[in-house]
Amino acid sequence: MKDDMSRREFSRRLVKIAGGSLVALVGVPLLILPGPGVALILVGAGLVGEGLGLDVRGFLKRAVQRLDKELGDSGKASARRGKAGSGRTGRHAPGAGRTAA
Repeated sequence: MKDDMSRREFSRRLVKIAGGSLVALVGVPLLILPGPGVALILVGAGLVGEGLGLDVRGFLKRAVQRLDKELGDSGKASARRGKAGSGRTGRHAPGAGRTAA
């Protein structure tokens, strides 16, 4: 064990890693069975990352920003395609809506 890490801190980290692993493993079958599988896996991964000293929140924040940027760009592009590429003028087809007299 390192000199700068006390036994108490080491045991806390070990409990977080073991507990997070257990929570994530419980979440795996809940992906198929009814239950919050994805949520448990994410919480478990967060605990494991915290126990290992990883910057989980920073990683998730960057991932959300990247996803937001990608979805924002594609949403704008699809909106432009929808306006320009539809080919509709807003008029009805000839004879549409007329009734025979």
